[in-house]
Amino acid sequence: MWRQLVYEFQNLNPYIVIILCLSVIGLVILIEKIFSLAVTQRMNYRRFMVDLKTMLRANDWERAQRYCDEHKKNILAVMGSKSLESFLDKPSEAQHTIEEETAAIIPMVEARLSLLPAIATTILLTGVLATIHGLWDIVYTAQETGGTGGISLLELGLSRCLAPTALALGSCIFLYIGNFLCVSTAERIVGSIQQLGLLLNNYLIPENAATQGTPVIGPEVSDQIAVKESHEEEII
Repeated sequence: MWRQLVYEFQNLNPYIVIILCLSVIGLVILIEKIFSLAVTQRMNYRRFMVDLKTMLRANDWERAQRYCDEHKKNILAVMGSKSLESFLDKPSEAQHTIEEETAAIIPMVEARLSLLPAIATTILLTGVLATIHGLWDIVYTAQETGGTGGISLLELGLSRCLAPTALALGSCIFLYIGNFLCVSTAERIVGSIQQLGLLLNNYLIPENAATQGTPVIGPEVSDQIAVKESHEEEII
């Protein structure tokens, strides 16, 4: 099979060239998604959520923001940092920032994932089309030659028309497996993004925090309380 594939490529079989070009494009997209999802976004999301929730529950906003800044390479940490920064600057705008960041980050995670199945399907259909074309050539050649050549002619024709399909199937399987891994990773990240959005909404938005039994104390109020406590200590 490999010898036949090399022979067809050297003779610039258009189907083989198209399949190889599409395979290279799919491989580039797959490598880019694996790097962007599995490498740059690698983090213990459960530990991050637990630590951040502890800081938010204690109304320790600045510490929570510093904690997010320490993981600034991760999109979840960036989302948390921007939301906390908006809350510290203007608490009333925190909910808008959370919603905007969630709406902006999720499409970034899911970008180009739909291209891999489309490219894999196109590759497979191209291989099938090459096989059908090859079978037509066999029938036409047999009619023109009157069947002379016998089995050797049939073997040569079948090997030529089946080689593109074999290459297409191999490329398609590889791209589909890679797409499955990328989609599963993206779904896990999107779920963590939605969980972080709910966490920030529950602890930064006053009306939501009231249902959690944790009053939200803004930065101005926190400063006033700290000054009052220090004044009371001086009096004592």
